[in-house]
Amino acid sequence: MRDCPDCPKMIDLPAGSFMIGSPPTEFERAKNEAPQRAVNVPAFALSETEVTRAQYAAFAKDTQRITSGGCNTVGDGEWNHDAGASWTDPRFPQADDHPVVCVSWQDAKDYAAWLARKTGNDYRLPSESEWEYAVRGGTTTAYFWGDNADDGCRSANFGDRSLVRAVPALLDVVAKDLAAGSTRARLATCDDGGVFTTAAGRYAANPFGLRDMTGNAWEWVEDCYEASFETLPLDGKARTKDNCESRIVRGGSWDDYPTDFRSASRHRVPPTSRRDDGGFRVARSLAKP
Repeated sequence: MRDCPDCPKMIDLPAGSFMIGSPPTEFERAKNEAPQRAVNVPAFALSETEVTRAQYAAFAKDTQRITSGGCNTVGDGEWNHDAGASWTDPRFPQADDHPVVCVSWQDAKDYAAWLARKTGNDYRLPSESEWEYAVRGGTTTAYFWGDNADDGCRSANFGDRSLVRAVPALLDVVAKDLAAGSTRARLATCDDGGVFTTAAGRYAANPFGLRDMTGNAWEWVEDCYEASFETLPLDGKARTKDNCESRIVRGGSWDDYPTDFRSASRHRVPPTSRRDDGGFRVARSLAKP
């Protein structure tokens, strides 16, 4: 379903229950993925892919949005703030059908609010529970394609051989992380054929028919960051408040280690942050607002 020519294509997801988080036996599990809890998620719609540059450009043009503030870019392997970078120029080649990156949490919220005004439907960011329910698509394995990260190159664009060929300096980053004691610093041994971002929807869909739920770009969700699921609502709603110090991103991106593509993986990011590997997708309530 698509509510307007410039709107993202949406996929209806059925109501269901699932276990959020990772089991104690999952390889590379992080502390903030616990405890597992049973969550009941009402039916809702989620965009098939991440919001693209063309879709975001329509919003920016219609609202005369000013782009400023720069963006954190990976450059030659090290993260740096580039005052001249933006969603229109993340410092690597992009086409209109690539996911928009270098957008803050508020940028994503404002885009969803614009869609809601434009269509009269309840567009918003997904809750963290909705996001994990959607990426799993009924699966309970570490990744929606199974338990082996290196089987994921047909399903996701992530840190792999093709990226190292384009940015060899990333091997130094991996070596530094290993020397610092990280046990998760590794790149996939398969080859997904992508370097930086790739066209939205290029890779195989998950069981719900959603694409790029892992890889291509990290995705903002509505929730404020909490270090565990202890206080998570069990009805699928978001944990949010005014002035969150950190919001949650999910899904990993084109330059990340395989551990970040696990369905339960979650990270905290300041809501004002703009990164060349960070984008979003939108949810839509099925009832009229």
